[in-house]
Amino acid sequence: MKLFWVSTDDHHEDWFMFAETDAKAAQLHEEYEGYNPEDASALLVCYVPDDINVIEGWPETEDLLNLGAVFLRTETPRKIEIGNSVYTEGGLDALIEMSLNIKH
Repeated sequence: MKLFWVSTDDHHEDWFMFAETDAKAAQLHEEYEGYNPEDASALLVCYVPDDINVIEGWPETEDLLNLGAVFLRTETPRKIEIGNSVYTEGGLDALIEMSLNIKH
């Protein structure tokens, strides 16, 4: 199994995905988030060691920590460092939350 970073042109829902191939990671992201086929692209982050059990799909926080991730920001949008790279979660959830807070 591998961990991929999956993104789209709008970057609204960018996040990690466990899959065997980049094509499968992109496909899962499109299905889960409601994008059209070929809207997403996936970049290999790391291979998952055999002693870490994960399932295909979105990783849990514990999965990322087991792979050495450091959470630089835990609020939405989350910011995670893995190796020498920093990944920022798609910001749509944060925009919705901010909009709801302004209305109340």
